[in-house]
This record gives sequence, C-alpha cells and structure tokens, in this order.
Amino acid sequence: MSTRIQLTGRNEFIRASFLEASHITDFHGRWMPAETWSQLAAAYFQLSDSIKYDGKALVNALKCDKRLTAQMDVNVSAVPRDHIGLFPASYKPKGQSMLYCFYATEKGQTPRKTEQAWYHYISNAMDLLSKRVM
Repeated sequence: MSTRIQLTGRNEFIRASFLEASHITDFHGRWMPAETWSQLAAAYFQLSDSIKYDGKALVNALKCDKRLTAQMDVNVSAVPRDHIGLFPASYKPKGQSMLYCFYATEKGQTPRKTEQAWYHYISNAMDLLSKRVM
C-alpha cells in the first residue's frame, strides 16, 4: 500500500474522530488548541497508542479537506443556520510557534462574545482530561 493511501486513510480517521468529538457538548464553548482536541479524542474514545494523533496531525488532516475547511471558515457575524458549529482560529504568542485552536458549538451557533480577544480564553481542558472515562 502506498504511503499516500495510508495517509489519506489516517487523515480521514483523524477528521472523523475530531468531528465526533466536536459533537460532545462538554467540549462546547471553549477555544481549545489542536493538541488539546487530540488529547480529548484519545481519552474519550480510548484510542490505542497505534492510532492516537497529535495536534499537528489534526491540523494537517483538516487542511487536506478543503470542503470541511470552507464549512468552518465563516464570518462569525453571518453564520448560517446549517453551519457545522466548528470555528478555527490561530494565534502566534510572542516567541512561540503558531497555535491552532478550534471552538465547537451546536450547529448554527456562534462562539460566545467575550470582553477580550478570543485567545485570552484558550482552554487546556484539564477539567475534561481529568474526568474518569467510563
């Protein structure tokens, strides 16, 4: 099997598990880095070490799907009712690498309005990661 086919299958798995995680209401209402999303997927879906992925793999898998990227990239002031409920954003803290984050909501809703810029509210979701998964 070619490496490209293997990567395509892996990217599909990563996207599918991320989309499934984005429907978990406990994960809604927070700007979370891609790395945190990958950790949540691993914990909640009890992924084995052989299929776990990191934040970089998540971002790359999402970038490969132009249709999904287009669905997520909408102006928050004009979100259609059938919007996917996922919002991407990136932030480059001074002296650090780019941080890719995602915010999940119910379909057609927008991120909560905040007093400061969204990146002041980035969550590492330690409360969710420390929950015992049954």
